[in-house]
Amino acid sequence: MHNSILSGHLGKKKTKAKLSQRYFWYEMREDIDIWISQCDICGANKPPHKSSRAPLGTMPVGAPLDRLTTDFLGPLPTTSRCNKFILTVTDYFTKWVEVFPVKDQTAVVCAQLILNEVICRFGSPLAIHSDQGRAYESQIFQELCKILEIRKTKTSPRNPKCNGQTERFNRSILTFHPLWVDFT
Repeated sequence: MHNSILSGHLGKKKTKAKLSQRYFWYEMREDIDIWISQCDICGANKPPHKSSRAPLGTMPVGAPLDRLTTDFLGPLPTTSRCNKFILTVTDYFTKWVEVFPVKDQTAVVCAQLILNEVICRFGSPLAIHSDQGRAYESQIFQELCKILEIRKTKTSPRNPKCNGQTERFNRSILTFHPLWVDFT
């Protein structure tokens, strides 16, 4: 059913299906897997299987301000106050979103806004989660986290799903692009 001229060196599932139409024995699937893995023709002609990756895990939180996520959105159309970017800060537990218009994406601006507008009003979070942007990986932001004893976590490179809540909110903002309101 696998090696004959008429069989075509089918894979494990199809060989098992062909054999199951006529035969059955104890541990049939394991025997088929062993037989096909030892087939020299299949080993030479078929590409190796991709190594499986571990699935992305969840990021459980138990209370407000356990984890804040943050991201920059932009460049956007320049406002009358010369703001081109938006800094979005989201509480992972309550899904509360704070949006701040900013002129640039520097680490100083980011650290000042998060400290003065979020931490001073709501308190210090246990963790801040962000992408691997320059503002978040800078010495200033690292010092802010160190002084306030905030654990800094970051997303995987080029994987916006890791910061899903904030990215989804940013996408919602972009859907209203034709109706831009002048951010003050």
